[in-house]
Amino acid sequence: MRKLLYVACLVAALSACSNGTSEQAAAEAAKSYYDQLREGYYEGFLEGKAGIDSLPADYCEQLLDVCRHYMDDLVRKHQGRIFKVLETAKQVYLNRKIKIGTSKLNEVMLPIIEATPPPSIKGKYIKIKYVSQVPDTQIPTFVFYANLPQYVKEPYRRFLENKMRENWTLTGTPINVFIRQK
Repeated sequence: MRKLLYVACLVAALSACSNGTSEQAAAEAAKSYYDQLREGYYEGFLEGKAGIDSLPADYCEQLLDVCRHYMDDLVRKHQGRIFKVLETAKQVYLNRKIKIGTSKLNEVMLPIIEATPPPSIKGKYIKIKYVSQVPDTQIPTFVFYANLPQYVKEPYRRFLENKMRENWTLTGTPINVFIRQK
């Protein structure tokens, strides 16, 4: 199990190290490394590492043998499920970077909110006007603008979060939901 975690962390680290490039380029690089490992092209995997030329040739051969045996052992032990873990780790990383436009959010979420409005408190009806995503955050953060945000309780926030998960692929990703005054 520890080996699975190491491999998943390796893929996450490879995809997270974009060094100023776009997220798509990082995802493509991680997919390239993953495909090279899966197809048994371990030399190509090592060529992507910085400083491979400075290593002695016999050490490179040792590294290749260890990599081959490690991957063969993982595949044999887990019947190929390791690749499903790697795919899931990559998908979770991409889910964290999702950007949903305000118009698309309102088009999907406002009919759901109208069908199931927040419960009224003290005879006051809460109206959610619109929703938008906060840009440039580590995890997807959404703000719902309402007339009386202080009366929206935690169960309704969870309801909104669950509806967002149903409509967009946000599995494995935490979501922040804030209710603010319009």
